[in-house]
Amino acid sequence: MQPVNVYTYISRELISIAIEAVFSSQKGYEFAGVYEGRSKRLGNINNVVDHVVTDIVVTDIGLEESNVESPLLVMKRQWLGLRCLYLLPSQSDDSLILRALRSGADGFIYESASKSVLLQAMKTIASGHSFLQPDITPIVLTELRKSRYPIQESDVSVDLTERERMLLQLSADGLSNQQISDVLHVHEKTVRNMWSMLFQKLGVGDRTQAVLWAIRTGNAELR
Repeated sequence: MQPVNVYTYISRELISIAIEAVFSSQKGYEFAGVYEGRSKRLGNINNVVDHVVTDIVVTDIGLEESNVESPLLVMKRQWLGLRCLYLLPSQSDDSLILRALRSGADGFIYESASKSVLLQAMKTIASGHSFLQPDITPIVLTELRKSRYPIQESDVSVDLTERERMLLQLSADGLSNQQISDVLHVHEKTVRNMWSMLFQKLGVGDRTQAVLWAIRTGNAELR
């Protein structure tokens, strides 16, 4: 399987250098340079190999101006198959986070996130899914809850165990897998396995979608 090419498009040089340092030596990744704008490349339609996206840009640019088109959307039009991980400032207000969600990015983490969170985000995005750092989840769910999502017949037919409901509620509270494992007194690997089985049961691809489903159907609440 070919490595994931990582590009940076970051306003702060020190953060860009740190990202480069991580992925220059990380197995399965190749630091490919600074994004400078590219026209649609011939053959890029084959960027997905075994459902793995091969081009990801890590960026923190373009959300200060809310009245202009997101540079991320422009990048995606120019570069077929490109995926984007957005680095949010550690002191982001809710409006900036919500603009990030609408920007076209595929994942969101705080710039202060640990290396393990960064790698988890990149792995998730490369596999074709979206990623949302757990700390951001409550803000997102509050906004999504304002929209009226109709409950489908298939939603109410799903039978959850008490442990699955607890898993969804703890995630809605913003807890990470490690924190959930501490609460449930199980190994973190067990929590990950629980998520995998729950994703299959609900027909969703990630924990954000799962928690949104739980909020919509009354299986979890924002507290």
